[in-house]
Amino acid sequence: MTKSENNLKYQSIKPKQLFENPFFINSLLLFFTITLFILKLIFSLLTKSLALQADAIDSMTDIIMYIIAIIGISFTKRKPNEKSLWRFINEKIKIIDGIKPQMDVSSFID
Repeated sequence: MTKSENNLKYQSIKPKQLFENPFFINSLLLFFTITLFILKLIFSLLTKSLALQADAIDSMTDIIMYIIAIIGISFTKRKPNEKSLWRFINEKIKIIDGIKPQMDVSSFID
């Protein structure tokens, strides 16, 4: 491989942009949503607006959603654990085995 081909190979591989990172996006959304929540809550208390209070509470549910998303993203970055995988598979098998007797056709016939 020539030097120019080698350079083209490495130029075609782009590093992941910061705005393509889901953790960064959710953190940014969390920051803006917390800011909006605080502003809506302050102005709703100053103006005694029930609509703004309801909107602030709606923003609070969005904050909870973004926190859960960040936690989920941090879990997906972990390496899989073989013990937990087998535990998950065994639990699924137990659930499927528990469903099988209930799906017996003869139990529906009187």
